[in-house]
Amino acid sequence: MKRVNNFNFRLKEIREKKGLNQEQIAAELSERTGTVYSRSQVSQYETCKVQPRLELIPILMEILDVSAEALLGLPEHENKDNIIQHDITHTAGVKRRDVKTMSKPDLKLALSEMYDLADDLIQDNIRLKDDNIRLKDIVLKSVSVFKE
Repeated sequence: MKRVNNFNFRLKEIREKKGLNQEQIAAELSERTGTVYSRSQVSQYETCKVQPRLELIPILMEILDVSAEALLGLPEHENKDNIIQHDITHTAGVKRRDVKTMSKPDLKLALSEMYDLADDLIQDNIRLKDDNIRLKDIVLKSVSVFKE
């Protein structure tokens, strides 16, 4: 049975795949946070006895050189480069396994489509922000009218 969305299982799986032991992870966590971590704490994270603080997730991502998706068991990306491939395939409708065999013009077109989509999303976000500012102004004016 495949485990999905299971941080604890993924932490252990990725750590072992990277050839690291629990003591090495604990030492890296200690060094990067200034708080002392032990091998047994890492073991507790991996066995679901304790969940790490949320602020440790980005640090574990750096130590293990993986994306949040990989560490959290979301669509599997074993390294940061695969996230780009996933974004291209999702946007361009290309199967993920085909990305590495795509010609440069096709890859360039897929990237262009992805950037166009990003530009559209940015423009939509700007419009929403402007609408939000206008709405806030209307609410503030309405409140001031009721206070008078």
